[in-house]
Amino acid sequence: MSMPTINLGTLNRNDVVYNLLASVAMMEASLAHVLNAEGEKMQKALEITGLSIDDIITLNTSVGSIISGASDLEDALRGKLTDVSKLMGTTSPILPPPAIPGATIVSGPTIELVPTP
Repeated sequence: MSMPTINLGTLNRNDVVYNLLASVAMMEASLAHVLNAEGEKMQKALEITGLSIDDIITLNTSVGSIISGASDLEDALRGKLTDVSKLMGTTSPILPPPAIPGATIVSGPTIELVPTP
């Protein structure tokens, strides 16, 4: 799987907003994968017979450290979203994003981007 990219050519305000939102979404997806991998690691380790209490505590400490780091990153992403919402609060309109080849629309919660008058 290749790394997603964000176009950094000549950008207008709308491009910046969409790129910022896309970057947050990519980070959220990455965090979900990391946290899932940590959960799988914990499950596999607990399936091992003969694992000592010290081994389990070491594993738990390691997973706790990853979760703590993910929580810190979530705080930073929340700040980034707050900044984006302030940027969107200006009076110039936000246009719909350009069509992305191969992209599909999934059902689920949606966010409506509406500038404040």
